[in-house]
Amino acid sequence: MSDPIFKLQVRLNAENLKKWLRKVKTWDFSRFLNMTGETLLDSFQTNIRSGGRGVKWPPLDDHYRAWKSRKWGRARMLVASGKLFNSLRKGGQYNVYKVSKNSIEVGTDVRSVKNFPYWRPVGEVRKFIMIQPSDKEQIGKGFNWEVHKMLEV
Repeated sequence: MSDPIFKLQVRLNAENLKKWLRKVKTWDFSRFLNMTGETLLDSFQTNIRSGGRGVKWPPLDDHYRAWKSRKWGRARMLVASGKLFNSLRKGGQYNVYKVSKNSIEVGTDVRSVKNFPYWRPVGEVRKFIMIQPSDKEQIGKGFNWEVHKMLEV
Protein backbone atom coordinates (compact mmCIF):
# COMPACT_ATOMS: atom_id res chain seq x y z
CA MET A 1 0.00 0.00 0.00
CA SER A 2 1.40 3.42 -0.91
CA ASP A 3 1.36 6.45 1.34
CA PRO A 4 -1.44 8.93 0.76
CA ILE A 5 -0.47 12.23 -0.86
CA PHE A 6 -1.83 14.12 2.13
CA LYS A 7 -3.62 13.38 5.36
CA LEU A 8 -6.45 15.31 6.98
CA GLN A 9 -6.93 15.17 10.71
CA VAL A 10 -10.14 16.58 12.18
CA ARG A 11 -11.26 16.57 15.79
CA LEU A 12 -15.00 16.98 16.27
CA ASN A 13 -17.47 15.79 18.84
CA ALA A 14 -20.10 13.29 17.63
CA GLU A 15 -22.83 15.89 17.19
CA ASN A 16 -20.66 18.24 15.17
CA LEU A 17 -19.26 15.30 13.21
CA LYS A 18 -22.70 14.46 11.79
CA LYS A 19 -23.21 18.08 10.69
CA TRP A 20 -19.72 18.26 9.22
CA LEU A 21 -20.10 15.02 7.24
CA ARG A 22 -23.39 16.21 5.72
CA LYS A 23 -21.64 19.41 4.68
CA VAL A 24 -18.54 17.64 3.28
CA LYS A 25 -20.67 15.55 0.89
CA THR A 26 -21.75 18.75 -0.86
CA TRP A 27 -18.30 20.30 -1.15
CA ASP A 28 -16.88 20.94 -4.58
CA PHE A 29 -13.14 20.27 -4.61
CA SER A 30 -12.71 20.97 -8.35
CA ARG A 31 -10.77 24.22 -7.79
CA PHE A 32 -8.29 22.43 -5.51
CA LEU A 33 -8.12 19.44 -7.88
CA ASN A 34 -7.38 21.75 -10.83
CA MET A 35 -4.50 23.28 -8.86
CA THR A 36 -3.31 19.77 -7.99
CA GLY A 37 -3.46 18.66 -11.62
CA GLU A 38 -1.45 21.65 -12.79
CA THR A 39 1.12 21.04 -10.04
CA LEU A 40 1.47 17.39 -11.07
CA LEU A 41 1.79 18.11 -14.81
CA ASP A 42 4.45 20.73 -14.10
CA SER A 43 6.23 18.24 -11.83
CA PHE A 44 6.18 15.51 -14.49
CA GLN A 45 7.73 17.90 -17.02
CA THR A 46 10.33 19.02 -14.47
CA ASN A 47 11.20 15.35 -13.84
CA ILE A 48 11.92 14.96 -17.56
CA ARG A 49 13.80 18.29 -17.90
CA SER A 50 16.09 17.42 -14.98
CA GLY A 51 16.72 13.80 -15.98
CA GLY A 52 15.06 12.51 -12.84
CA ARG A 53 14.73 14.20 -9.47
CA GLY A 54 15.82 12.51 -6.29
CA VAL A 55 17.37 9.57 -8.11
CA LYS A 56 18.98 10.50 -11.43
CA TRP A 57 18.13 8.30 -14.38
CA PRO A 58 20.73 5.84 -15.63
CA PRO A 59 22.58 6.97 -18.77
CA LEU A 60 21.51 5.67 -22.16
CA ASP A 61 23.34 2.58 -23.28
CA ASP A 62 25.89 3.10 -26.09
CA HIS A 63 23.84 1.48 -28.88
CA TYR A 64 20.65 3.38 -28.09
CA ARG A 65 22.50 6.68 -27.58
CA ALA A 66 24.11 6.30 -31.04
CA TRP A 67 20.77 5.44 -32.67
CA LYS A 68 18.99 8.29 -30.91
CA SER A 69 21.72 10.75 -31.88
CA ARG A 70 21.43 9.77 -35.56
CA LYS A 71 17.64 9.99 -35.52
CA TRP A 72 16.95 12.93 -33.17
CA GLY A 73 20.20 14.81 -32.61
CA ARG A 74 20.93 16.02 -29.07
CA ALA A 75 17.45 15.53 -27.59
CA ARG A 76 17.19 15.03 -23.82
CA MET A 77 16.13 11.65 -22.39
CA LEU A 78 12.41 11.02 -22.97
CA VAL A 79 12.32 14.02 -25.33
CA ALA A 80 12.91 13.08 -28.93
CA SER A 81 9.87 14.08 -30.98
CA GLY A 82 8.40 16.04 -28.05
CA LYS A 83 5.19 14.01 -28.20
CA LEU A 84 5.46 12.60 -24.67
CA PHE A 85 6.72 15.86 -23.14
CA ASN A 86 3.98 17.95 -24.78
CA SER A 87 1.32 15.46 -23.69
CA LEU A 88 2.16 16.44 -20.11
CA ARG A 89 0.81 19.95 -20.66
CA LYS A 90 -2.82 20.77 -19.92
CA GLY A 91 -4.61 20.85 -23.26
CA GLY A 92 -1.68 19.21 -25.08
CA GLN A 93 -2.25 16.45 -27.60
CA TYR A 94 -2.56 13.08 -25.81
CA ASN A 95 -2.89 14.83 -22.43
CA VAL A 96 -5.18 13.21 -19.89
CA TYR A 97 -6.74 15.83 -17.62
CA LYS A 98 -10.18 15.16 -16.18
CA VAL A 99 -11.50 16.96 -13.12
CA SER A 100 -14.84 16.56 -11.41
CA LYS A 101 -16.09 17.90 -8.12
CA ASN A 102 -14.28 15.19 -6.15
CA SER A 103 -11.85 13.37 -8.45
CA ILE A 104 -9.01 14.00 -10.87
CA GLU A 105 -7.24 12.02 -13.56
CA VAL A 106 -3.93 13.43 -14.80
CA GLY A 107 -1.26 12.03 -17.08
CA THR A 108 -0.54 11.06 -20.66
CA ASP A 109 -2.12 8.80 -23.22
CA VAL A 110 1.12 8.39 -25.21
CA ARG A 111 2.00 4.75 -25.59
CA SER A 112 5.63 3.58 -25.67
CA VAL A 113 6.53 2.89 -29.27
CA LYS A 114 7.90 -0.62 -29.77
CA ASN A 115 8.90 -0.30 -33.42
CA PHE A 116 12.34 1.19 -32.95
CA PRO A 117 15.60 -0.52 -32.00
CA TYR A 118 16.65 -1.09 -28.39
CA TRP A 119 13.15 -0.60 -27.02
CA ARG A 120 12.63 -1.02 -23.28
CA PRO A 121 9.55 -0.02 -21.30
CA VAL A 122 10.26 3.58 -20.28
CA GLY A 123 8.53 3.35 -16.90
CA GLU A 124 10.88 0.59 -15.75
CA VAL A 125 14.04 2.60 -16.33
CA ARG A 126 13.15 6.30 -16.17
CA LYS A 127 10.25 7.13 -13.91
CA PHE A 128 8.84 10.53 -14.74
CA ILE A 129 5.26 10.26 -13.51
CA MET A 130 6.00 10.40 -9.84
CA ILE A 131 5.14 12.78 -7.04
CA GLN A 132 8.05 14.56 -5.41
CA PRO A 133 8.08 15.47 -1.68
CA SER A 134 7.83 19.16 -2.59
CA ASP A 135 4.70 18.39 -4.67
CA LYS A 136 3.11 16.60 -1.71
CA GLU A 137 3.83 19.61 0.49
CA GLN A 138 2.36 22.07 -2.02
CA ILE A 139 -0.72 19.91 -2.60
CA GLY A 140 -1.22 19.44 1.15
CA LYS A 141 -1.05 23.20 1.74
CA GLY A 142 -3.57 23.76 -1.05
CA PHE A 143 -5.90 21.17 0.43
CA ASN A 144 -5.65 22.70 3.90
CA TRP A 145 -6.38 26.15 2.49
CA GLU A 146 -9.37 24.84 0.51
CA VAL A 147 -10.85 23.06 3.54
CA HIS A 148 -10.27 26.14 5.70
CA LYS A 149 -12.16 28.29 3.17
CA MET A 150 -15.01 25.79 3.01
CA LEU A 151 -15.31 25.65 6.78
CA GLU A 152 -15.60 29.46 6.94
CA VAL A 153 -18.75 29.43 4.79
